[in-house]
Amino acid sequence: MRTIPLEMCFKGSRDYLHGTDMFNSVTKALKNLVPARTVEGSSFYLNIHAIARHQCDMHLADDCSDPETKPSGTIVAQFGIQSPDAGIHGWLAETQRPVVRRVPYQEESIEAASRMAGRSIVHVGESPFTPVEVLVAITKVLHSALYPPSRGRWMLTKLEIGALPLSATIEGMRVELLHNLNNRITKSAFFNGSELSGHIYFSLVTA
Repeated sequence: MRTIPLEMCFKGSRDYLHGTDMFNSVTKALKNLVPARTVEGSSFYLNIHAIARHQCDMHLADDCSDPETKPSGTIVAQFGIQSPDAGIHGWLAETQRPVVRRVPYQEESIEAASRMAGRSIVHVGESPFTPVEVLVAITKVLHSALYPPSRGRWMLTKLEIGALPLSATIEGMRVELLHNLNNRITKSAFFNGSELSGHIYFSLVTA
């Protein structure tokens, strides 16, 4: 099992690591660790189990290892990619290393560039943020409008992408909410134009 220390930042006023940074850090590390043909065009999932308030290590399983054999430590997320060449899986484990940097995250600018219609939301125009940041932000706007929480906050818990990389075309990115299971978990589809790109899951977190 290979271990890669990650260095992430807090976003805005948050005191926990954002799911978008987990995604960006994992996919960036994978591009540097495995052949490009294994990453480009591969399906990908990120399943977030817990909130992390310290830096995380990325544990990449050996090719022959059992995906149920987890590393020691507090597992906060699991991820995997699947391509015709190979399947790769791994975990994010929280460490005791502190998060020492904080970056601005002006979600309101993403919200201002989004338009709702029923159970769907679309982003209009370009953005300085990464595609996954726009995706998560507009999904949160959609949830807050349809199911405004009396307490807690809507948070990303799972991301499924049909093929990496996540489209760099932010103009016209659309999210449609499909199911809400008692606010415990929701499932939404996201699209690049008319093409289904994957699914995104949120949960209402009160802790």
